[in-house]
Amino acid sequence: MEQANRLLLVCVETNSKSKTDVFYINKILQTIYVIDNETKIDYVYLDGKHKYKNKTVLDSIRKKSKNFANIHIIYCIDTDDIFTNPKHIALNEEISQYCAVNNYDLVWFCRNVEEVFLGKIIKDKDKVKEAKKFGALKEIDNSIIKSLDATIQAKRKSNLMLVFNNYFKKIMGCEKYEKENKEK
Repeated sequence: MEQANRLLLVCVETNSKSKTDVFYINKILQTIYVIDNETKIDYVYLDGKHKYKNKTVLDSIRKKSKNFANIHIIYCIDTDDIFTNPKHIALNEEISQYCAVNNYDLVWFCRNVEEVFLGKIIKDKDKVKEAKKFGALKEIDNSIIKSLDATIQAKRKSNLMLVFNNYFKKIMGCEKYEKENKEK
C-alpha cells in the first residue's frame, strides 16, 4: 500500500474518548468527496475549544505531522452563542486570528456541530449516541449538505464545504445537488 504524502490534520473540540465531532465530519467527507490514497486525514482532540493552542494540542500536532512534508491544519470549532454572548465572540475572534497567523484553515459550526447536522441542540448526555447514529446513516439529507457551504455565520450553518473543497474533488452526485439548488 502506498503511503499518503499529504496530511489533513483536523483539530476538533471533542475529546478522544467521545469523538463526537469526528462522526459528523467523517460522514460528510465520505459522502461528499473523493478521498484519494495520497491524503491521510487524522484528528487532534482539543477537549474544549478554549484549549486550541495549549501545549498538549501543539505537541499532538507536531507528533502527528512529523512524517509529512505536505501538511494542512484545519480547526473545526463551534461558534456557540455568538449572537448574544460577548465572551463567545471574543474567543472565536481569537481562534480565527490564531488560525490566520498560522495559515490554518478554520471550519465553523453555528452554533454547534449538532445543530448544523441534526438541526437541534442535543443534551450533553445524548451527544455520543446521536453522533454515532448520524455516522451510521446510509444517506445524508440534501438540506444538511446545503447548510455546509455558508459564507456568513447563521444558525444551523457551516463553512465546512468551502474549506474542504480546497482539498478534495466532489463525488458526482454532489455536483448534481449543487446544480439543482442553484436552479431553485
